[in-house]
Amino acid sequence: MKKTLKNTLMRIVLLSMVLIMTVGCFVSCGDDDTPDGTTPGGDSSVESLDAVGRLPDLDLDGKNVYFLIRKYAEYYSDLCVDELTVNSSTLDRAVYNRLTAVESLYNVNLSFITANDDEELYGVVSTTASNGDATYDIIVQHGAKIFEGAMSGFYKDWNDLKYVDLTADYWLQSAVENFSTPGGKLFAMNGDISYGSVGNTNVMFFNKTILEDAHLDSPYDLVDNETWTLENFIKLAKDADATLTNGNDAGDLTDAYGYITQRYRGPGSAIAATGGRGLKLGNDGKYTISLRDERAVTAFATYRDFLLNSGAAYYSSEDITKVRPVFNDGRAVFTDDNLKCAVNLKDTGIDFGIVPWPKYEESDEYFSVVGSGTNTFAVLKTVTEEQSDVISAVLEAMAVYGQKDVMSYYFDTVVSYQAAPDVRCYEMIQLIHSLRDVDITGYLRVGGIADIGRLIIEEPARYGTSLTTAVSVMENLVYAGLEVWYALDNE
Repeated sequence: MKKTLKNTLMRIVLLSMVLIMTVGCFVSCGDDDTPDGTTPGGDSSVESLDAVGRLPDLDLDGKNVYFLIRKYAEYYSDLCVDELTVNSSTLDRAVYNRLTAVESLYNVNLSFITANDDEELYGVVSTTASNGDATYDIIVQHGAKIFEGAMSGFYKDWNDLKYVDLTADYWLQSAVENFSTPGGKLFAMNGDISYGSVGNTNVMFFNKTILEDAHLDSPYDLVDNETWTLENFIKLAKDADATLTNGNDAGDLTDAYGYITQRYRGPGSAIAATGGRGLKLGNDGKYTISLRDERAVTAFATYRDFLLNSGAAYYSSEDITKVRPVFNDGRAVFTDDNLKCAVNLKDTGIDFGIVPWPKYEESDEYFSVVGSGTNTFAVLKTVTEEQSDVISAVLEAMAVYGQKDVMSYYFDTVVSYQAAPDVRCYEMIQLIHSLRDVDITGYLRVGGIADIGRLIIEEPARYGTSLTTAVSVMENLVYAGLEVWYALDNE
């Protein structure tokens, strides 16, 4: 891994040396009100242009394709911008132009129907699928809810979608591998069709000013030296916490901390830091719970003790939107959150940096887990063969143009240039992007295994205080849920 990481960082450094002179132009000259609606960053690679050329030559005669999606602005605007106005951002224009390009390419109408929240959307899908209807063509939802629907038999196998090329890099290859059943069926997907698949990648933010003023190590250097480990992170957070003078000793979200996290952030990452996953697929085609491994048990115990007993860290079960202001106000040295938050952090005045979540030991690999809350895509099993062909053509084109026009702008410009405050941060973002991974544990969520970290912290009376105990409490439910997953291969 050391050789691989060093080679990766070297490529990133060389690239940044070529591009660094343009960063200032991108940041200072990036105009969100470009009058002609063009998309900066839209000059795509040869591969993207070739992919456009490989799309099927179809005339769909004005057919309607219906997406069912959450009403939340963040998830809706990821795929659809209804109209452009003088206030539309360049990213909005890229999304809008993607839709019009696909509609024009196939002579098709793309319509987006919204449900108020995940529960309502799931109810609509359940009713539709149970009635044998195909009212909606493409379901876009929270990943865990999509997999809940898959377990209920609602969705079509993506391997049967005629025009979808699952080997293409605009589909997230980690999802192709990890979302598949042991028998190879694939009921959900993600990739460059959604810029949220990058934005919802988990990272570690840190306050550069606090660390520099305290003359403490830079996490950038620790990553470079392969020493950005859980142990060194905890030491750095404790040392930095000891220098804080802006806390009020309230012990709540109004106080200051070396590290602050939320229930769906740190606990899961502490387990993943060992390089393991909650569920491990064996050669026999069956999953086992891998969390009894000594390294995972020790890593989580170390993290839990730091979180609950050091006085330098704070764990919150509040909504993440209530936790973010602690870091944004300069009252936390470290916080783990989604990469997309960098876009808003640039307006807070905080001089921040970004690194991967620390690994457990130096010999481990860094990791970048894509959170299951991001838009995830499925197709109702009840669609006709004719509908299926139309849907597959639309999905493929949405992903191809997503890579070419939307993701190229969102990642290359919005996240990498405009949001990154310095070249080192830019380099780390490239590294994190190259390490993106999905963990089936967080999507399939059988028996509570996806939440095992937070359950230990929040409900120790039931789940105990260690991974070993918690696994023993939930393993029967986990394996019972997995049997339902395996059964899908026989349908």
